Amino acid sequence: NTPKEFTIYVECPIQVKRKDSHPDFIILTNYGFIVLEVKDWPIIRVDKYTAFLSSGKKFPNPVETARDYALDITNAIRMREQAQDHKHSANISYGHAVVLAHIGPPIKSQVQLAWGENFVFN
Repeated sequence: NTPKEFTIYVECPIQVKRKDSHPDFIILTNYGFIVLEVKDWPIIRVDKYTAFLSSGKKFPNPVETARDYALDITNAIRMREQAQDHKHSANISYGHAVVLAHIGPPIKSQVQLAWGENFVFN
């Protein structure tokens, strides 16, 4: 149920130099783009850099991952503009966030405190 002006890409590859990125969702809008990472992790605690799961596994902060993907997209666009001899580089607005499907209110508060209130949804 997104507005008709939105275009959504799912796991679209981004190639910048020797790096391939695959964000979960890229949402194009009239104002820029949004990168969303979606995780169904059973998180038991987090710190600024890491999510600790009930299975004992650890994963890097997905908000930072989404931000890195957004920067990869911006860099890919700039590289293409330079290759086409554009004099001025476009100023592209972007946002990034993570959607955590399986967290309750106590963990949500902890995650938002560690990773940023405006970057975490459930």
